[in-house]
Amino acid sequence: MKRSYLIYLVLMLMTISSHGQLIEVYSSQEKKEVFLPIEGLIKSREGGAEYSSFVWKNYVSQEYVRNMNEQERSYITLEPKMAEEVFRDIKISSNDSIFYYNYCYNEGYSIPVSKLRPVGMLNEYDIAEGRDLSYDVGLAFDQSLLTNIYSHYGYAYIAVGKVNPFKVKGDVEVVEWAEITNEKLVLSLSVMEDYANESSYCGSQHWKIQKAFKSHYIQYDLYSYELIGERGCYGYLITITERGTDKVVHTRFFQDSESKYLNQINPDWTDMTRYTDAYDRIRIGTFMKDKPPIYWGVQSYSFGCPEVFTLEGEVIKVSCVNNH
Repeated sequence: MKRSYLIYLVLMLMTISSHGQLIEVYSSQEKKEVFLPIEGLIKSREGGAEYSSFVWKNYVSQEYVRNMNEQERSYITLEPKMAEEVFRDIKISSNDSIFYYNYCYNEGYSIPVSKLRPVGMLNEYDIAEGRDLSYDVGLAFDQSLLTNIYSHYGYAYIAVGKVNPFKVKGDVEVVEWAEITNEKLVLSLSVMEDYANESSYCGSQHWKIQKAFKSHYIQYDLYSYELIGERGCYGYLITITERGTDKVVHTRFFQDSESKYLNQINPDWTDMTRYTDAYDRIRIGTFMKDKPPIYWGVQSYSFGCPEVFTLEGEVIKVSCVNNH
């Protein structure tokens, strides 16, 4: 996202509360801070409810910013009274921490509340002549607190609370797929059709396999079957088996919808083939103390909020700031 006064990276950090919910976060290149929007924090503290008690509130008085120059008012520290109100509305106490896990570097950190500061980012898209300035408000912390993280600050999960749910060191990795042609199916086509028809928006129909891919993660074999239906419907069947036993431990069908679209299994455009750390890649790994391996990145979301999936079949819903 490019703004005239400052460049911000819109980063899909995802925040996991004790309920396993996620939020969107921003990172400022120039200010070198990680920014946690108040709306997502409030939703996360309430268990990630899609419709929470959050009501938009103006935490920035026009008198406070009126005499600032353009650069100064683009990213501000809130007045003390409003800062106290932010902490109160989020229901975050001095005994809480922000727990940050970066899945690009596989590094975890604890950020004490004392290191957080309430800030406002000017919403340039809501600027109009004669109207008050509008700010996106939240909590920010300095990127330098992430001592071994040098980029990709948004490739992360964050938890808020008193107990750190993350491992000190996880093993999240990008799934590198190889196309397969003559390998035995791990599920019969009829079983695949059952999964597709149960999940499909297209109704019951016959499906065929267009392409098949295979990968590995520790003791698991990962399969992705590109299925196409007789009426042109399309989707991915992700199946994960135990290596050596071929026992199926997880299967899920993914399909385009009004709010979701499928990412390529093996991207063939330049940016995605050159950068294996690109955001919209399928990833899998363990990084939470009480969760089995988790994967995500099969889909992107045009609106609504993302999800990640455990091998036990749990869907961890996102609590996001849905302003798009």
